Amino acid sequence: GFAVVAEEVQRLAHRSRDEAQRVGMLVNQLQAGTARAQGAILTSVESAEHGLDLANNSRSSLQDLQQIFESITAYVYMIFLTTEGIAASSSKIDRIASELALSAQRLSEILPLLEAISERQQFGFRSAAEETRRLQALSDELAGVGAFL
Repeated sequence: GFAVVAEEVQRLAHRSRDEAQRVGMLVNQLQAGTARAQGAILTSVESAEHGLDLANNSRSSLQDLQQIFESITAYVYMIFLTTEGIAASSSKIDRIASELALSAQRLSEILPLLEAISERQQFGFRSAAEETRRLQALSDELAGVGAFL
């Protein structure tokens, strides 16, 4: 039972680690998107220098891009925190899986001793039962002899 649970916990730990890696890939993609957004902001700033009309349009675009950048930054931060949480959970799951495996190993080491103790108890009970029957037979025999006296 413990070995099955330990295997399942280890499998879950591996899945958590895989999911953490996937989240890391998403973080990288979001960072690339952030870099592209920053590039777009710089391009918009350069375009704003070419004229007043373009400057007004660029300001509006920059404000939109800034909101997007802030949103992306907030999402990246949330993903970062989530990734840290997943990594911590994976570490805890790995530790628990190791502890369960150790417990299962210890239990497998103790089981032969418990079986030996159980066998000795069974032998003792059988011996006591045989002795009880023998004493009962002797008692019956003595009772029969006592009746003749």
